[in-house]
Amino acid sequence: MSLRSLHRAVVLLLLAAVATAQSGRLRLGEVELEGPLRGLQAECGGGDRLRLAGELAAGERLQLVVPVPWRAVRGDEAPAFTWTIDEDQARGRVRWRGWRATEDPAARVPSALRSRARPPVGADRHTLGLGALGVLAAGAALLGALRRRVALALGAAVLGAALAAALVEVEPAEVPDGVVVIEGSADAAQAWSRRSHFGHATVGEADALAQLVLETEPAEVALEVVHDLRAQAPTRLAAPGARLHLCAVVPAPALGPGLERNPGEDFEAAWWRAEGEWRRLGAWPSGAARPAGQPGLDAPGWLATGLPQGRGVLLARLRAGGGLRYLRWVGGD
Repeated sequence: MSLRSLHRAVVLLLLAAVATAQSGRLRLGEVELEGPLRGLQAECGGGDRLRLAGELAAGERLQLVVPVPWRAVRGDEAPAFTWTIDEDQARGRVRWRGWRATEDPAARVPSALRSRARPPVGADRHTLGLGALGVLAAGAALLGALRRRVALALGAAVLGAALAAALVEVEPAEVPDGVVVIEGSADAAQAWSRRSHFGHATVGEADALAQLVLETEPAEVALEVVHDLRAQAPTRLAAPGARLHLCAVVPAPALGPGLERNPGEDFEAAWWRAEGEWRRLGAWPSGAARPAGQPGLDAPGWLATGLPQGRGVLLARLRAGGGLRYLRWVGGD
């Protein structure tokens, strides 16, 4: 083997190592499309599916970077695309160009930040109160009395169902959809951001896909990715009944080891642990000294779960940008 061939083989091996080091449920690949095409999709194993929304006209060509639902057990196997076939569409072409070699964002932050408790986002709970149960019971009795009069029985059933539905009690989810948690530590130069959704999520910027690590609960739930052929359209992620956590590396908050002053954003509420004792600090404006606070902890249970002992901890709630955000920061040894 020549020196040039050996160098090329080493480079290819390094690229393959980078590409296969991906964490999370998404991996980027390149595909070349030639119209006419529509109804493009790829079955990716384990119930995972990639759909490309939109269509290409005859003669239209497009080279696209696509996020593919990916499981490590599949190795480097390429997704097999199918599309709607008719007399015209049969002339369309799809060529898989290969997996894109990218750095794994998760490798840039300590595993301790990535393994902290995730927000238990979920769907609103719908329960039948006594009023709704009473309407259903009365409706059942009325239907029995009207069983020989079909038209009246049908009208009573529709009316009773509508009334019972109006009386259904809705209990909001414990953690609202789209909550963001910034995970930081005095030992880490960068922080880990996790935006959590239930069942569905969107990624608004195409460039963000390269920096995104998608986690799902359960880890092996079937995932559908809908990627639009239009460059600026959001990518949609769906895993009904599961939690989707969109993670990325972000700048670490500018917090000193002693955290005597808040140099960052306004905290709507904050909690501080020092020497094993928690204090409720209340609101803590940007630039202000740390409030004395009161003994105790009334932060959400999941937020204070699994934190290391023997180190200072700051928990804070921020409301900015139209969504609910938390900061979870651990001081140095």
